[in-house]
This record gives sequence, C-alpha cells and structure tokens, in this order.
Amino acid sequence: PDLVQGNPFVEFSNEVPQQGSSTGLDPFGTHVMFHAQVRAFPPGAPTQMSLVINHAVQGDVQQASIDWVHFNLTNGGTAPPQPTPLSKQIVDQGVYAPDANNRWLGGIAIDDSANIGVGYSLSSDTSHPQVMINGRSLSDPSGTLRDEQNCTDGIGNGSQTSSSDRWGDYSEMSVDPSDQCTFWYTNEYYP
Repeated sequence: PDLVQGNPFVEFSNEVPQQGSSTGLDPFGTHVMFHAQVRAFPPGAPTQMSLVINHAVQGDVQQASIDWVHFNLTNGGTAPPQPTPLSKQIVDQGVYAPDANNRWLGGIAIDDSANIGVGYSLSSDTSHPQVMINGRSLSDPSGTLRDEQNCTDGIGNGSQTSSSDRWGDYSEMSVDPSDQCTFWYTNEYYP
C-alpha cells in the first residue's frame, strides 16, 4: 500500500457516559493505554517489521473514538559503535467513529499476514459498556476497519457505579503463538 502522512489528533478528555449510571468513565484520552505491538516478518517479506498502536481521540461529534496507526519499521543499518535507529513510515491509519457511541481503551495486534485486530469498549448514555472487536486486512481500503462485532451483546447489561471512574483500562489484544493468525481479546464487562 501507499504510505500516508500522519494525521493530527485531538485528545478526548470528557467522561464517557453509560446507561443506568450518573457516573462517567475516565477515557484516559491523554494516555496511550495499550502498548505498541511489533511484529517481525520473515526474510523476503515486503517489510521487515511493523508496529501497530491505538488510543482514544475526539471524534466528529465530540465522542471518544479509536485512532489506530500501522507503521513499517526499517533498519537504519549499523554505524559503529552503535546501530542507527529504525526509520518509521506510516502504512495506514484511521479513526473509527461510525456513530455517536464512545469507543475507547482499545488493544491492537498484527498477525503474520499483516492483518490487524482491534478490541475496545463501547458506551453511551443509552448503552451499558460493551466489549467490541474489529479488524482489517492489509488489502482493505485505506483508513478503514472492517466489521465491528459486539462480544457482550445480551450479557453486558451493567454499568460501573463506583466512584473510581475506571473501566477496561487493562484490555489486551494478542495473536495466538500456535498459529500466528488467531486474535485473542480480553476486556471487562458487568452482567
């Protein structure tokens, strides 16, 4: 794919609303809450390494939205006495905000075919916090995620009522080491 320029982002700092509670949830809009994931590809692959990262940003209608970025990393070579830094180029990126719901505190991973899996929380004043997953293949249209799925539909019927305002800030997306293509996602929900 063609390389794209990085887009500026606006951090989301409002509390995330949730159905059935006046307690808002902390979006952690000033922090990247999930580590960047790097994948090394075998010799002869189009790129040597890729990195994916995501964080919450402000969407078009003042909601929390998932901003995801896919970088290629290229070895800068070696220069005594230390190797030179990797060069970074953005392969693709996008902000996922298909509606006015809040999406935040995501996890992201990349498999051995450069497919990307993204998981995150979704909430609004008319929806209890839910666990969502989404993804894309390298050949999908630029800037898009493919197919949002609700993992807690029908079972995630509760909201956070504690004064801590915390929600799902330790979510994790990972790739199964046994096949290098199955995505696993963990998050939190209240029945």
